[in-house]
Amino acid sequence: MQQGISKYAKPLILIIGLLCLCTVGITLLNNFSDLDFASLTNNRFLPLAILLQIIASYLFLLAWKLILLYQSNLKLGIPEIIGHIGVTLLGKYIPGKIWGLVGRAYLLKGNGIGFNTSANLLLLDQVLTFYSGILISILFLSFIYLKFWSLGFILAGLYSLIYLKSIYTRITAGLFKIITKTLGQSDEVIENLPAGHIEPAAFYWGFYTYLMHWCATAFALSLFVYPLIADNYLANTVLITAAIPAAMLSGFIALWAPGGIGVRELVIVAILSLRLPLEVASFIAIAYRIICIGIDLILGSMALVYLSKKKSANVS
Repeated sequence: MQQGISKYAKPLILIIGLLCLCTVGITLLNNFSDLDFASLTNNRFLPLAILLQIIASYLFLLAWKLILLYQSNLKLGIPEIIGHIGVTLLGKYIPGKIWGLVGRAYLLKGNGIGFNTSANLLLLDQVLTFYSGILISILFLSFIYLKFWSLGFILAGLYSLIYLKSIYTRITAGLFKIITKTLGQSDEVIENLPAGHIEPAAFYWGFYTYLMHWCATAFALSLFVYPLIADNYLANTVLITAAIPAAMLSGFIALWAPGGIGVRELVIVAILSLRLPLEVASFIAIAYRIICIGIDLILGSMALVYLSKKKSANVS
């Protein structure tokens, strides 16, 4: 039991620390800026923002469910998908960023998914997450600063998606060959599903689901802070939609930063400051961090409860 507690001590301590930092940041902004925080409590769009955030979180779960279904024919219910994603969300607070993915791979092993297929599934999931996020950021920034060229960026994005699909197999096949040789595995270890093989349905359904997830997440945040950006809501929402995926992906790449702390907020403030006052951009960055921590705690707790019940059922 002690081992089980200590395993999750580090991420939970970091999450509590981040909440404390966010509280300090909000307090400082409230004391030393002209922001009207009271208006947020009277925000008539707050219930809609909460509903949309729930939908965005569901889309995040659904993307992984669809990838598993179409790529490996593994049909899992939402509770088990929450187990996979919740463990990953808790793991990202441990420096190194890979521990969440390692935990998800371990859970896949429990479903009879071997090394090559697990690596293929996780790689596909990460590629689709990053590519959809980068594409959203570029497109929405172009809507503001390159209006005339926006259609061209949309067409280029669609073409690049098709091109990525065409070269994905070659890229991953090469990577898996290197991994296999590095680990000293023989060809017999390679499973029926070739490393690098990708089902079109898994690729495109995963991509479009993540695309909707990014948009729903940003729109929910814009509704949450509506009183602060109401003077030019549409343009500010477009800017927030560009900032959120760029910040999330930057935070993930920063291997030294547990949960992307500091890096994510810096990217949000940098992008939003292009149009918004610094204090408003800072508040939105901190508010988004609090929302993310809340989601991580909820899904992480649900995952631990589910996995604990599953373990008890297997023992009995």
